[in-house]
Amino acid sequence: MKYFAMILAALLTGVATYGQQAEKNTDFAFRLYSHMKSMPGNIIISPNSISEAMAMVYPGANGTTKDQIATTMGFDANLKTHLKNFKNINKELTDLSSIELYRANSIWLENTYSPKKCFLKNDQKTFGASVYKTDFMNSANQSRLEINKWVEDKTKTRIKDLLPEGSIDGSTRMVLVNSIYFYGEWEKSFDPKMTVSEPFNSPNKEITTKFLHAKEDYLYSKTDDYSMVELPFKGNDVVLLALLPNENEGMNGLEAKLSPEFLQQATAGLHSIKIDLKLPKIKLETESVRIDQQLADMGMPLAFSSQANFSGISKNNDLRIDKVFHKAFLEFSEKGAEAAAATAVVMVRTAVNPSKEIRFWANRPFIFFIWDKKHNIILFMGRIETPNA
Repeated sequence: MKYFAMILAALLTGVATYGQQAEKNTDFAFRLYSHMKSMPGNIIISPNSISEAMAMVYPGANGTTKDQIATTMGFDANLKTHLKNFKNINKELTDLSSIELYRANSIWLENTYSPKKCFLKNDQKTFGASVYKTDFMNSANQSRLEINKWVEDKTKTRIKDLLPEGSIDGSTRMVLVNSIYFYGEWEKSFDPKMTVSEPFNSPNKEITTKFLHAKEDYLYSKTDDYSMVELPFKGNDVVLLALLPNENEGMNGLEAKLSPEFLQQATAGLHSIKIDLKLPKIKLETESVRIDQQLADMGMPLAFSSQANFSGISKNNDLRIDKVFHKAFLEFSEKGAEAAAATAVVMVRTAVNPSKEIRFWANRPFIFFIWDKKHNIILFMGRIETPNA
């Protein structure tokens, strides 16, 4: 009985720490979005991908650099706990059998550069990271193409050219990469015969786009500021949440409210009701964007400076983060939704009346989440301003 109690306590502790890390990852997702919302046009990001990429860097950080990354990203100060948390999260995500979710990690090293074995071992064991040697010093562009090809293969060709030309040079010593690919079929697929072309009110002009159309029972809520609908994927563990700001609130007002607490409160008010639903038929790919400035502004500037302490990677402590690139893809179709993203960290040396039919017509800018509600993990999120950009 004593040993059984010890095992049970250990299991419960693992669940608790995993849950806490998932909550911190969700908090990071909203804080990052608040630093990106001023960018014009569509925003599509995978907070999960960015967290995973930075989680691979974290075991190599020490001192104030480590403290800043931990605070900004929501990582545990204890390295063993940090690695255990992410190992548990990754295990939970692999158990989502009703959807396709492929995640992969890799570390690309300059041929002449040898990081500490314990750093590589931690990332290989916890994140399943593959390690590749390449010639950054003499063939930087060829190395860039190799990394981009790896990302393309891991995301079913949805993410191409993650690292733009000139992003890698002879000073690059290490690139840590995460990729994520998602495909889920709607629990209730859309009838292609009901797909219609109608106006979508973008901020600057009205455009015509195709809309998925259905009249079905969905989980729905409405407040004075917004309306929300939940579209489950098969298995019901992962859902699409679409939030449409009311005319008086506007997108800026809704974005200002976004937070983990907002998500919890908003989803608590969902209830089943028949809806006349229109959702843009989307196929969008973002440009590769740099998010290093946003991460620095969020509280970890030291990691990008010459005073960075990554002595956990190299005994010479000669590395800093130079750039962080992120790129994403999103598609809504009659059958389901597909999304992909990749992140590269480049390191260099130095109540509604149910009797009424409710309309949810996303024919103007709206917010979306692809949310693993079973584990409270935001896989993708963003803002759609121009569906056929």
